Amino acid sequence: MSHPSFGTVHIKGEFPRFKPRVEREDVTEAELETLTSKLRAWVAMFFDPETQATYFEDLIYTVALYTAYVNPFHDIASVEMELGMQTYFWLWHGDDVLEMAIERNIPFSTVDQALDQFIGVLRGQVKNFVDVEGCPGFRSLFNALVTIHAAFEKHADEHENIMGYFMFLQRYVEQTYDLPSIQPSVSWPTALAQSFRYQF
Repeated sequence: MSHPSFGTVHIKGEFPRFKPRVEREDVTEAELETLTSKLRAWVAMFFDPETQATYFEDLIYTVALYTAYVNPFHDIASVEMELGMQTYFWLWHGDDVLEMAIERNIPFSTVDQALDQFIGVLRGQVKNFVDVEGCPGFRSLFNALVTIHAAFEKHADEHENIMGYFMFLQRYVEQTYDLPSIQPSVSWPTALAQSFRYQF
C-alpha cells in the first residue's frame, strides 16, 4: 500500500498501526483547554448547550482533540485550527440534528428544504434562512454555517491551506445531502482526505 503521508508499506494478514511521517507532539492539558474554550464560546453563539450539557461538552472535547491530531501542520492557536474545529463540530452536530428529524418522521421533502439552504450557503447563493416546519435545529446550523463560510472567504488569501477545509465541507455537504434519499454517497473522512491530498 502506498500513501503520501505514511509512504509504502506491505500489508499481509495483520493491520499494524502505521507510524506517520508527520505527527503532532502530545497535546498538553493547557493546549486542549485553549481549544475547547474557543470552541465552547463559538458553540454558545449559535446553539443552546445548556439544554444538553453533557452532549455538547463531550462533542466539544472530542472535536478539539480530533482537530489537533488530524492537523499536525497547524499551530494550536492558528486560524486553521479554529476553522477546523468549527467545521468538524458543524458536521457532527448537523448529522445528529438530521437524524433526530428523520427519527421524528419528518418527510424527506421537508428536510430537503433545509438542506438545500445549507448547500446554497456554500455556493454563495443563500444568506437568510427560511424556517422549515418540524426542523427547529436547522436554523442554528444555518447561522453557524453562514459564519463559517464568511470566515473561509475572509482568510482564504492569507492562509493557503484554509481552502482545504472549505473544499472538504462543500464536497461533503453537496454529495451527502443533495440527494432525494438523503443517503451519504461519500463518508466525510473520505471527503476530507480528498480535499487535503494536495497538501502532503
